[in-house]
Amino acid sequence: MAGGGSLPGEGLESILIEVDPSPAGASAVLARLRSGDPPVVARAERGRVVLDLRTVPPEQDALVAAALTEALGGPPGPTAS
Repeated sequence: MAGGGSLPGEGLESILIEVDPSPAGASAVLARLRSGDPPVVARAERGRVVLDLRTVPPEQDALVAAALTEALGGPPGPTAS
């Protein structure tokens, strides 16, 4: 939601990615995402890791995907230059 002022309760369009963080758990995956290069900020909801792509430009989708794969225990991906 956008907040108060002239837009109380107004929603903003976005794309969310929700993943099962097993077996590491949401806290571990979130810590790995935040400490990565580039750092990725996500949140935990109902035991799952949720990424909101509202502020991620499409040209950075591959970096976010690689960071998520690595944080979930997959092979390392490309880093920002």
